[in-house]
Amino acid sequence: MIYYKNIKFFRFFLFCFVIYNSYSQENKTQEFYFGNVKILPKNINSPYSESAPVLYDDSHFFFITMRNENFSDYQEIFNDFWTRKIYSSKFSGKRYSTPVPLPKELNSEKYFTANFSFNHDRTEVYISRYSLKAKDEFHCELWHSKFKNNKWEKLKKLPDHINLPGYQTTQPCLVEYDDFDVLYFASDRPNGYGHLDLWFSILKNEKFEEPINLGSIVNSTGNEITPFYDQENNRLFFSSDGHEGMGGYDVFYSIGGLNSWVTPQNLGKSLNSKFNDYCFSYSHFNKSAYFVSNRPPSKSNAKDTCCLNIYSCQLLILEKDASKDKIIPKDSTLIEKMEALLPIKLYFHNDIPDPRSTDTLTLQNYESTLKEYLALKPDYMKAYAKGLKGVELIKAQQDMDLFFTENVETGFEKLEQIVSYLTLALKEGKSVKIKIKGSSSPLFDSDYNKNLSLRRIKSIENYLLQYKNGVLKPYLQRKKSNSLQIIAIPLGSEEATKKNISRNAKDKRNSIYSVEASEERNVEFVEVIMVD
Repeated sequence: MIYYKNIKFFRFFLFCFVIYNSYSQENKTQEFYFGNVKILPKNINSPYSESAPVLYDDSHFFFITMRNENFSDYQEIFNDFWTRKIYSSKFSGKRYSTPVPLPKELNSEKYFTANFSFNHDRTEVYISRYSLKAKDEFHCELWHSKFKNNKWEKLKKLPDHINLPGYQTTQPCLVEYDDFDVLYFASDRPNGYGHLDLWFSILKNEKFEEPINLGSIVNSTGNEITPFYDQENNRLFFSSDGHEGMGGYDVFYSIGGLNSWVTPQNLGKSLNSKFNDYCFSYSHFNKSAYFVSNRPPSKSNAKDTCCLNIYSCQLLILEKDASKDKIIPKDSTLIEKMEALLPIKLYFHNDIPDPRSTDTLTLQNYESTLKEYLALKPDYMKAYAKGLKGVELIKAQQDMDLFFTENVETGFEKLEQIVSYLTLALKEGKSVKIKIKGSSSPLFDSDYNKNLSLRRIKSIENYLLQYKNGVLKPYLQRKKSNSLQIIAIPLGSEEATKKNISRNAKDKRNSIYSVEASEERNVEFVEVIMVD
């Protein structure tokens, strides 16, 4: 192993990636499971440090490596002999070809390249690079280039309101939309929440708007770095030493966009370690994730955490924690496990089941209505964003996408979990009562909505009757000494909690397709009572 002899350079290298402010806490949640974690081969990982790995769908693999291109047995290692450049390699599915540096227009001898982000067709690139301005003072800035006439143009520095003078601006991540682009990046500029925060700027008509902080949900009092946005799933991956983790920098993700996010989740111990893990990227091309870590490459050199290596792994299981932030001890009783899941809200499309009916009963099963509801997700996103433009349009689409992901889908996952506990309790001879409250949006009158709420509660009972070929049916029909009883609590339109929901049937965007109206159309498991 070759060690750094230039302490000043190594100190900056640590600063630019901010890797040695660590603490160790037990990870509480794990939604993703990654398997077959392995270090990339030696033609990718040199004896020094690599970073910023990303695999594109045409199998082109890009990364940054720091190498000494002027080796000498008798010379000391000075800054002038070191380079940090972007390299590319062709991935065949089994092997990585010998990497080659990108053209000199993108890899400068005067600057060290820290991170990069291409657009989708790789005709534009944003590069974070840095130079030594003065003794012990390093400065990161973002630069941009376009590929024209079969060559890359000379890199141009982004304007001062992006590269705020006197502050670090680094680690770009470009996300493209129809009307504009979004550039996420890390910066220690003023008005943040910690040291390095994540920020974004809207790029429209080739002009950047003023940067906006992603907010306190994503940004902590520590450092948030290396953003990567999975646009297909609206997931932002980043690393942090401020959110609760396993030690060092852990990789987290949050669903959302711009400055609207849900609480970040740790990717878990199948990927993260007690060392520093960051520069996460995910490729839909081969369903693999890539990340950088200074963990020891093997047990034989367990004390060697000098340098950064690139690792890959497969996403094996997407396992959502139905209990959200509630931690259920392994020795909990069944009633404790069920109570930890409450409240459970299950959602419906407008006037479903059995539209335009005044009946209080239905033959519909909630699971079948849910499938139909989920199929309408694109219609909801389109209708809720109707008439909006730019940032407002994309935010409306993301808010509706979040509602379906975090409310509708998660609600059913929690339902499946609690019903599995119910089944165990009943088989153990216990009787169970469940209080279920039904709610509706205020589009119809109160009496109609109470009947609609009763139909919705009945669809849940039908789901229970048909669960696993009727395993719960004898308990619901009181054919056993112990029983399962549903206590229905139907609410009318006057009970709607969102007072700004439109009651105008012609205003479909706000009376039917808004997030607020959608949130009101639910049934809620409010209490579980178990009797021996």
